Amino acid sequence: MSKTIFENWLENDDKLWAVCPLTNKIMIDPVIASDGHSYEKKALEEWLSDKKTSPITDEELKKVFLGEYMISNKSLKNIISYIK
Repeated sequence: MSKTIFENWLENDDKLWAVCPLTNKIMIDPVIASDGHSYEKKALEEWLSDKKTSPITDEELKKVFLGEYMISNKSLKNIISYIK
């Protein structure tokens, strides 16, 4: 049976899209911050305990959902779980 376009892409991709910019590891529980970037939830929580700025842009992060600075990135989590 031939592979789907998605399966071919995953097989040939370097997976950098799945790496947290704070931990440099493939994310397990990815979240999206108000800067539009995805991070590992625990790493971003730790970052936010000291700062309220984007780890990438250094701009102030805004609360995006129910007073939180992040929301779950379920789509990315599903794709990452597929490659593991």
